Amino acid sequence: MNVIEIIKAHLSPDLIARASRFLGESEASTSKGFETGIPALLAGVLNAIEEKDKIIPIWDLIQDQQNDPEILSHLTELFDGNSKHTSNTSLGESLLAHLFEGKSTVLHSINNLAGFQNVGSAGKVLSIAAPLVLASLRNKAEISDLGMAGLLKWLLDNKQNILGSLPNGWTSQMGLIHLMYSKDHDHSGGSETSVPTSRFWWLWILAIMALVGGLWVGVKSCNQTEMVDRFTGAIKNAKAVLDSTSIEAENAAKLAKEGLDSAAQVFKSKWTALGKSINIRLGDSTLSLPEKGVELKLVEWIQNKANEIDKTTWFNFDRILFQTGSASLNKVSDEQIKNIATIMKAMPSLEFKIGGYTDNTGDPVANVKLSMERAEAVKNALVEKGIDVKRLEAEGYGPEFPVADNATEEGREQNRRVAIRVTKK
Repeated sequence: MNVIEIIKAHLSPDLIARASRFLGESEASTSKGFETGIPALLAGVLNAIEEKDKIIPIWDLIQDQQNDPEILSHLTELFDGNSKHTSNTSLGESLLAHLFEGKSTVLHSINNLAGFQNVGSAGKVLSIAAPLVLASLRNKAEISDLGMAGLLKWLLDNKQNILGSLPNGWTSQMGLIHLMYSKDHDHSGGSETSVPTSRFWWLWILAIMALVGGLWVGVKSCNQTEMVDRFTGAIKNAKAVLDSTSIEAENAAKLAKEGLDSAAQVFKSKWTALGKSINIRLGDSTLSLPEKGVELKLVEWIQNKANEIDKTTWFNFDRILFQTGSASLNKVSDEQIKNIATIMKAMPSLEFKIGGYTDNTGDPVANVKLSMERAEAVKNALVEKGIDVKRLEAEGYGPEFPVADNATEEGREQNRRVAIRVTKK
């Protein structure tokens, strides 16, 4: 799920109803207000990322001990004055001050778009949405064990989802024009690709300063020899961080020239484990397929007359990549899709079913929807390659039928997949 879906998943009907009564507005208008306010808040955080003086106070709010992720399970308590989570509300107000000071047009726009009857309703919606956003970001940081740099990178990966959820014209109102056209890190596979590491060098400097600063605080409790050893170790660690960052930036620049984003390159490096290419002849076409790739396994299964069609024999695509949290195919997927299309053209009687799957994190309903959209995306890509749509069907299964343990990141990655099944030879 992308960041917008993760946060909106907490907007239960009960919360909308309570907020509606609190605002004195209709539930439809209240829901629309949240749908606009949440991406506006996230876009404001994106806008602050490039300047450390702006993003550090926001990171402090996210990490504040009073920003309790437990509120995500008790959001309706925001309307109770005696709730133990009222401190989250004051943090939310601080976030609003950082993001929207001097941007009154944002409030006017939310009022107009939501169709609010009361002038102050937009501000009240944001006062509820802000602690929700802060708690969600802290929850993500804790679950994924992310520091400031890691969380900001995750938000940048979600940039297109965030900006795409804003109403038309808001990019200029909020001063986000540079984000629309900046060449930052995304998973779209477009030609304008680079990595934010070099742009956000200051994050690494801050990390090093924090490291050395923490070391200095502990000097009084150390003897001189221990102090020297610690300081020497800190300098080595700092140098390793800078060296690693420099190497990553250099590699990113090379990938940008090739028109690939870093996520695609990570997957492409894994694909080398599929072995050397083997040429096979199918009809009038010659295919060069990796010896351990799914295409070769699929062809061998089809050509073995002893194999009967059933509903349990699936072949997982091993070189398909989507934009994070969406059903947009990365261009590196084109090779495998083209191979499958060539196989189908060489065997005109073949029919396939495409299945989409997710891991078990996030909202199950949203996961099923995303898995269906991804299965449909692969199906449509094959149709674009000249395959009759009648020979294909698609279905999304969400978190059902896992092939690995969802308790580990590696397992969840394996469960986020698209697979293919022969329905007719």
